[in-house]
Amino acid sequence: MGHFARTFSLARKAAKMGIQSRILSNSSSVSSLSGSHVHRLLPDDPAIYIDLIPPQFDKNAIQAATTAWMAAIGADDVFLVDTFPRGLAGELPKLLTTISGLKVFIHRNICQKYVQCYHLEKMLPAFDLVILPGEKAPLGHMAHALTTPWMICDQGELLSRQESRHSLSVPNGNNLPLVVVTGCGNRHEAILAAKFASRMHQKLAAMAVIRFASLDIRAIRFAPGISCSPWPLLSVMPGIDLLVSSGGYNSVHESRYSGTPLLAIPQKRVYDRQADRLLASEAVSNLDAALDLAQKIIATPAASQQNPGSVRKKNGTHEAFNLIMETLKKT
Repeated sequence: MGHFARTFSLARKAAKMGIQSRILSNSSSVSSLSGSHVHRLLPDDPAIYIDLIPPQFDKNAIQAATTAWMAAIGADDVFLVDTFPRGLAGELPKLLTTISGLKVFIHRNICQKYVQCYHLEKMLPAFDLVILPGEKAPLGHMAHALTTPWMICDQGELLSRQESRHSLSVPNGNNLPLVVVTGCGNRHEAILAAKFASRMHQKLAAMAVIRFASLDIRAIRFAPGISCSPWPLLSVMPGIDLLVSSGGYNSVHESRYSGTPLLAIPQKRVYDRQADRLLASEAVSNLDAALDLAQKIIATPAASQQNPGSVRKKNGTHEAFNLIMETLKKT
């Protein structure tokens, strides 16, 4: 979902400038979003089109779908690839030569083994612009620019603390700290997170309001009565006193952008390096440790007085958009 969120944040910026965007994604989480959810962020100019490749497609089907999709890219268009310069199924090396428009690559932190195995340093020169979206990466020395992390929402678009708590179904008059456990990643991880949220609710109900937030319809069934599916979660973070999540790009950078305290259990990924993204104060080794530490955090008076919206940081989306437009003018 991190790939989609970064791309969508840039598409939002483009739409506000009167530019249409088309996003190709194979994320099962994206397929869970209804059009009204997506376009709620663009009420005046929903100029974003989302094309989905079914997650169950095999390598050949992905290559065929991507090839057909890319055939519509014109000389005046910008073609942007997030994280995987070879594409979803190794189809891009040949296809990139057919594109005459501006080619942009977003290079986030990925595992060194993947970089070395596929000799990615030989692929990056095929792109006209390489951007690091707020964090170091293995081939960072080949990047043209480093921005701050990309956010879907600007600070002024975040809901107030009261509105956020209302959106997360916190009863009026309930001033207990709000703890949100996210269920992201694969389905197994999402279900484990749901069960953990239910366990936390049973143990800490007198101390805090617990919510399980996920786009996985099956996972939310394991946390009855406390589940919700807000998207983007960033928009309601001003009402969250503690976020319990993984070490994914969105979770980490959005918590810092909104000033929301974070406890994160870094998950093993084939490509992403979640542990590298976390501060020592944010990382916990397992769910039991997260529960113990969460209890200590919400027991402090400061927890119920947390004001996440007090943090003000730049949204790197604007930097990235300006870089792309400047490069486009030069080509």
